[in-house]
Amino acid sequence: MDYLQLCCRALVGVVFTLAVAGKLRGRAELAAFVDSLGGFGWFAPRVRPWVAAAVIAVEAVTVVLLALPGTVRAGFVLAAAMLAAFSGGVALAKARGREVRCRCFGSDGGLMGRRHQIRNGLLFAVSLLGLPGTAATPRLDLLALAVGAGVLGAILLAHWDDIVFVLRRPAHHHH
Repeated sequence: MDYLQLCCRALVGVVFTLAVAGKLRGRAELAAFVDSLGGFGWFAPRVRPWVAAAVIAVEAVTVVLLALPGTVRAGFVLAAAMLAAFSGGVALAKARGREVRCRCFGSDGGLMGRRHQIRNGLLFAVSLLGLPGTAATPRLDLLALAVGAGVLGAILLAHWDDIVFVLRRPAHHHH
């Protein structure tokens, strides 16, 4: 069992699960995600719900592929492709002077900026890191550790905006 791959599977799988769940949590979240696609400037309003549905479907398929032992590589490839397309799309939109709001996890992550691109870059790297995995007999303690580390990493990445906000906030000095 390749523990690094397992950790990567858990991390990417949970992040994509949180992304799907966040966008499907309620009508408001879904509508906000559909609207956020307008920021790119490529999708006519009537097309946006279809694009949104496609994005959510691909994210959900990625989770399933990563969960099933036989399709792990395909899951990582799909995750990496999605992340590259999304990051590339945001970079192109910004280059044209457009702003895209981050609605990746349903809630408002603010305008897509460097911190989101770093988050996507990290996820992309983890997806590539998991690709050349090998299978062997698992040791349960290491298995639990690998999955735990992956899930923890996923939660940190999903709450990236909040963490960056907290770390960036200047300490208030009382005199």
